[in-house]
Amino acid sequence: TSLLVAEDRPTGRVDLPAFYARRTLRIFPAFYAYLGALALLTVTGLIAIPGTDLLRAASYTINYSAAHDWRVGHAWSLAVEEQFYLTWPLLIAWLGSRRAEIGALVAIASAPMARVVLMALPDGTSVLQSHVGHSFETVVDAIATGALLALVRERLWARAAFRRMLGSPAVWMLVPVGLA
Repeated sequence: TSLLVAEDRPTGRVDLPAFYARRTLRIFPAFYAYLGALALLTVTGLIAIPGTDLLRAASYTINYSAAHDWRVGHAWSLAVEEQFYLTWPLLIAWLGSRRAEIGALVAIASAPMARVVLMALPDGTSVLQSHVGHSFETVVDAIATGALLALVRERLWARAAFRRMLGSPAVWMLVPVGLA
């Protein structure tokens, strides 16, 4: 978000192809090398991973799979990140970084509601309930919170009261209290 804001604020535009190319070069090579090694080990018979699991991992949709091999199961968080990268830069490019704050607030407010709605579904919908905590719509609030903070960081830091609050020992005492 900070990179998108740094690009958007002075020019009023975001070069989406360049942004997506940078993200692709940063994430895809290592991840696909890992999946390639797993596929090779599966083909040689040294391990057994269902092809659907490899496909879901490769397409960044493993977070919508209720049951999957443990060797690709951890990719659910990468899938959420990639799903966020598909939507968030588009929102900033379309609305601008200032108005994208509303989109972040909507995500922060809607994800807890999605979790509650899915968990309140009647019995027999366990597949949907198993997605809580992994599917994009139920965890986007965590990423959106960081994105929102990146959007408002400069405005917060410009306020002397905010800087004083951060320097106060009383604020830092809230951390252990909150954790307890």
